Amino acid sequence: MKVTVTAKSDKSVFAAVDADGNYVIISLDDIRDIELGDVLSGDFDGDGNLSKTVRNVTQGHEVRICLEDWECNRAHALEQLQRIGSPSQIFTQ
Repeated sequence: MKVTVTAKSDKSVFAAVDADGNYVIISLDDIRDIELGDVLSGDFDGDGNLSKTVRNVTQGHEVRICLEDWECNRAHALEQLQRIGSPSQIFTQ
């Protein structure tokens, strides 16, 4: 599955959306950064281990993340982002 990063908090927590409009909340568990608009490819369904290695298709490398929440709507994703940290950037199209 591919997701596009749409929001970033001040604590390296991100909201990303898939092609169906479902959002995931991920936290960065790596020294490599994730940027707004990056496309990530991997398993975001919450089955098994919540720590995952996914591919940052935009930057061309793998990155370690922790899946905080999955299959949520936009409002819930932004609420979760605010709960974990202060949103610092939101990507709009």
